[in-house]
Amino acid sequence: MFETGFPMESEKTLHPAMRVALIYMAAGTAWIFGTDWLAQTFAASHVEEAWFQTVKGVVFVLLSGALIGWLVLRETRRRDRARQLLHQFVNLTPDPALVRRLDDGKIVVVNDRFCEAVGHTPGELRGTFPTNSDQTLREVCEPSLREQLRESGDTVQYRQALPREDGSNIELAISSRVVERRAKKFIFTIGRDITDVLEAYEDTIRGWARALELRDDETYEHTLRVTKATVELARAFGVPEDELAHIRRGALLHDIGKVGIPDSILHKEGEPTDEEWERIKKHPVYARQLLEPIGHLCPAIDIPYHHHEKWDGTGYPEGLSGEEIPLAARLFAVVDVWDALLSDRPYRDAWSRERVRKHLKQHCGSHFQPEIVDTFLEMEADRYAELRDVEAEASQFS
Repeated sequence: MFETGFPMESEKTLHPAMRVALIYMAAGTAWIFGTDWLAQTFAASHVEEAWFQTVKGVVFVLLSGALIGWLVLRETRRRDRARQLLHQFVNLTPDPALVRRLDDGKIVVVNDRFCEAVGHTPGELRGTFPTNSDQTLREVCEPSLREQLRESGDTVQYRQALPREDGSNIELAISSRVVERRAKKFIFTIGRDITDVLEAYEDTIRGWARALELRDDETYEHTLRVTKATVELARAFGVPEDELAHIRRGALLHDIGKVGIPDSILHKEGEPTDEEWERIKKHPVYARQLLEPIGHLCPAIDIPYHHHEKWDGTGYPEGLSGEEIPLAARLFAVVDVWDALLSDRPYRDAWSRERVRKHLKQHCGSHFQPEIVDTFLEMEADRYAELRDVEAEASQFS
């Protein structure tokens, strides 16, 4: 992304002020030695030598002023030309782009595409380093990113959701690297708008989840309920906001592996046989085989693949225990069992809420992480009744 003729210099160059000083010192030294030699060679008397020194001093002052003025003007023009080229390059970049100083993170140049993306004008952004109330640019101007760039000296790539002024989000695939110009270091950042691509992914995920409804109406409503509840639980458990999207996708697709289970088993009246249970227990493996080749969904695989693991290591498919089980799967396991027991199944009737609460408490430390159960039951008392009402949301997918 950065092999684009960016007008920055990678080689070390002198600071303009140092360059002016060196030229001035060299010219001044040459003048003094040269004029002293002329005075000693051609002055016939002390009076002529004195007048020569006076004239020399006056001429020196005049020439010094002219030289300094010319040098400063030249450096100013070079700086203005470099800044102009920088502005032209950034503005010609077809994607949202900005340049910031590495030392303090303040914005030097920003193009119209970036301003349009985040809903600010160039004048509002230049010379600023938003760190408090302006959530829009907080992540782009993160000090930790500057430190990472300073240490690595290489391109850093990441994805960031930036809120617009209208409340919607724009998803950017961002690349940043350090570039140098006249002994000053800058951060050049380009962002690719991938909002439409991600929306297409989200539509696909919802379509897959909806496809399960074609086989079992209860499955889709269960999916919507546990997805909402898991995201709420994850947030209450301190999961960072940028990880909640992966948890939401994983929860939506947690039963996608059941597409590999025959209807004769999935809709069987009564308890499945041992052989049928072994087939059902393969649905996490089917889910992983389905999702793993899709790079965008790799961070969301933890729930579809591991949500049947148990805290004491007696679960499946890998028999993980304790914190070996990914946090997202540990969170989801509690919500999934809660909602499944509250719902009718072909082989049993729904349990009461009190019976399900008792079941979760009885299996703390064996099936579930105790801290997660405690947090969920506290949350459930206030919120879960509302989370189970999904008819309005379900209708938008009809």
